Amino acid sequence: MQPRLTVSASLLLAMFAVACGDPPGKDDGGSGTSDIDTGLDDGSGNDSSGDDSSGDDGGADTADSGDDSGGDDSGGDDSAGDDSGGDDSGGDDSGGDDSGGDDSGGDDSGGDDSGGDDSGGTGSSGSGSSGSGSSGSGSSGSGSSGSGSSGSGSSGSGSSGSGSSGSSGATDSDGDGQTDSDETAAGTDPYDYYDRTYTGGYTVATCGSATPTASTPSGSSNGTATTYAIGDTVSNFQMVDHNGDAVDLYSFCDNHVMMVFSAMWCGSCASVAGQAQTKQTSYGSLGFQYLEILIEDRTGGAVSSTELGQWASSYSLTTVPVLDDSSKLELIYYEQNWGYPTIVHLEAGTMEVLSIDQGQTDPTGWL
Repeated sequence: MQPRLTVSASLLLAMFAVACGDPPGKDDGGSGTSDIDTGLDDGSGNDSSGDDSSGDDGGADTADSGDDSGGDDSGGDDSAGDDSGGDDSGGDDSGGDDSGGDDSGGDDSGGDDSGGDDSGGTGSSGSGSSGSGSSGSGSSGSGSSGSGSSGSGSSGSGSSGSGSSGSSGATDSDGDGQTDSDETAAGTDPYDYYDRTYTGGYTVATCGSATPTASTPSGSSNGTATTYAIGDTVSNFQMVDHNGDAVDLYSFCDNHVMMVFSAMWCGSCASVAGQAQTKQTSYGSLGFQYLEILIEDRTGGAVSSTELGQWASSYSLTTVPVLDDSSKLELIYYEQNWGYPTIVHLEAGTMEVLSIDQGQTDPTGWL
């Protein structure tokens, strides 16, 4: 502030000299030298109040402390510039990339680690959630420190289907209702469905692997169905006998079979039935099996299991099965004139028709 006072004083002195001295351009009446020349050059000119006192030396150089004090040193780049409020304090270190950037709110905190793949990504349920038995596919995620909140998945038991195989003693390989061990003990084949024992002790003789292939009936029509003809191969059937056993025709496939369809009210049927057990006893060892099949009871109705037993008892049928065909599901393929009894002979080994509804009661011609 002193330089400004010095300059002002000099100006005041010069003004004072002008005001109090002679007007410029006038002679002083003396030596002919003007006051301006004397006062400016000697007292307030370049020597006294010019360059030396209030010029460059006093005011300029001293006041030059502006740049040094309040310039770069105090409020410039050093104090309030880059060091205090610049890059070091509020830039990358404090509020830049380090604090609110990548380190604090960037990839590490709010990026992949917290809300990325770990917590809601592939590791949340895993691949084993529905019983696949795996442990899940996502365990960590892409973040640098993400641990994966639930990447193990739900373990899943993955049922392997234990399915019991049954004990060897209870195995029924051919599904005929008799265990393998029982069939082995009885001498029948545990792998042949038709080869099994019956309560009545019938002459079982299957065709084994050569089971016949049935043909379509090619005979005449009886008004209900087309019947078999001589030479046709009949299909298997199953009927319940007087002992309650389910009996298959093909259990006797390798025997000569004589089938007699009878009604309990039929006198002729009763006469034929009276000879049935004799024939079976006589020819059984030759590969013969007699089948007595009831289609109606004494009133023309369905035959009961009791009536099956009564018929067997009445004619002493022990190794001859008395079968129930009250439905007539088989009769219709053999009955040609609707007269009873209906007698059919089938060839051993082929189950082909040898005689059908011709009243032939003697099998000896085929044995």
